[in-house]
Amino acid sequence: MDRRPDSYSVRKHVLLSRASNIAPSEPGVYILFLHGEVMKCGVATYSQGLQWRFTQYYNLNYDDRARDGEYWSVSPDNRDDVKVSWQACPKRVCDELEYKLFRKYGKGPWAKRAPSSLATDEWELLI
Repeated sequence: MDRRPDSYSVRKHVLLSRASNIAPSEPGVYILFLHGEVMKCGVATYSQGLQWRFTQYYNLNYDDRARDGEYWSVSPDNRDDVKVSWQACPKRVCDELEYKLFRKYGKGPWAKRAPSSLATDEWELLI
């Protein structure tokens, strides 16, 4: 049986450098902030989870462009100013929570895509 939403890790406004060390290795959803502005909402559904995704951002290898030195979001100049909020959850509700994040916060300038529909409405968004 699944745990309740509030029994999963939820943190708000943690520096990216710290999040890459303390976030859980569980699936979940997240928000990237720069100077208090929402820059991107995202989802980490792979088995390594949130911690691995934040480590990718902090180490500047979050996609092929960044690995080639073309930083279009987190960069050497801003990575120590980026803060994150996250909500860990079962993989099966990640898409639902990602949709709810986009509805609540908008797409943000660093987002490349946004979910277009809500398939289920089972879980409470806590961030």
